[in-house]
Amino acid sequence: MDWLNSLLAPPASLVTVEVGSAQAKAGQDVIIPVRVVGVPKAGLGGFSITLGFDPQVMAVKNISTEYGTGSNDIDNQAGTAQVSGYNTNPQASGDILLARIT
Repeated sequence: MDWLNSLLAPPASLVTVEVGSAQAKAGQDVIIPVRVVGVPKAGLGGFSITLGFDPQVMAVKNISTEYGTGSNDIDNQAGTAQVSGYNTNPQASGDILLARIT
């Protein structure tokens, strides 16, 4: 049953993605941070995140990648915002700001 225990064992470290929240009046801009929490000492080589939103309520104007070299894709009709990035020399660990969404 060792194989079963290894399947049920908790991960060595848990990395989570946190997306900030904001409230605004109609027509007002907000900046929402996207960060990853708990990156192990080995660092973060790359990431790709797709966020969904209600296009009847909000629109994304811009995504700025804050970690490494990145790209993004905004589809305000479908209600999706995708951001990705990579770092060829990943040394950052712990909590890392990946992007800011406006």
